[in-house]
Order: sequence, then structure tokens, then C-alpha cells
Amino acid sequence: MERLGRGIIALRTSTTQVYVGWRLLGNDSSDIGFNLYRSANGGAAVMVNSAPLTNTTDYRNGAITLRWTRDFNTLMHEASGHQIRIADPDNDGKDEYLDFGHGLDDDGTQLYAINAVGHGDRYTVGDIDPDRPGLETYII
Repeated sequence: MERLGRGIIALRTSTTQVYVGWRLLGNDSSDIGFNLYRSANGGAAVMVNSAPLTNTTDYRNGAITLRWTRDFNTLMHEASGHQIRIADPDNDGKDEYLDFGHGLDDDGTQLYAINAVGHGDRYTVGDIDPDRPGLETYII
């Protein structure tokens, strides 16, 4: 397991709005929740959400919105592994969730499934073959 922190970021999206995002870690409990606080002009911090955030790890334009969820039991694939990757294999400018043998598009729909892949321990995504357009994967 990689040793990562929560990786909280805040990006101004306009003169009055901000995007806040953070990592969900591989060893987080499946029922983990987060509270988000906001302080304006040096004032006291006020909790933005009314209940712990359990279905998203981002806050955008003054609202907490669920982008998508996925029941991983419904995926059509048999591959399994110990790592996931986030990359943009379809080159649409939005990152996708990539696991051994399958990928989910940025809206949560299944992007691809390769049932010939069984189990692996290392998984890499990158432009391995520069003469071939797009990204490739390498599994050990």
C-alpha cells in the first residue's frame, strides 16, 4: 500500500467559488465519512455539510454533489489485482478509474473489460509505445 496523505486541494474556480477535493485511501474503512468546514474573511469555521460525506470526496461551486456511484459487484470482468490507476485512456480530458482488466469512464459506466487478465501484482499505465496513439497498460 502506498503511503499517501489525504492530499487535500482547494482550487479557485471563479472569484467567488472554489473546488475542494481529497483522496480516499486504500486502507480507509468502507463507511468512512468526512466533514467539510468553511471560514470566510477570518471568521469562525462553519461546517458546510449537514451529515458526514460518505459518497464523494469533493465539493464544488458551493455544493456537495455526488457525481456517480458504482456497485462493483455488477462489473463484467473477472480480473483482480492490488492496485488501481487514474488516467485518461480515452483522451477526453477527464480521468478514468482503471483496474486490472477493466476501466470505468468518468461518469461511472464501464469503459472496457478484458476477461483474459486473471490476477496481477503490478499495474502501470502510460504511453509505453509512442508510435501507438493513446495510453497502454502493463501488468505483471
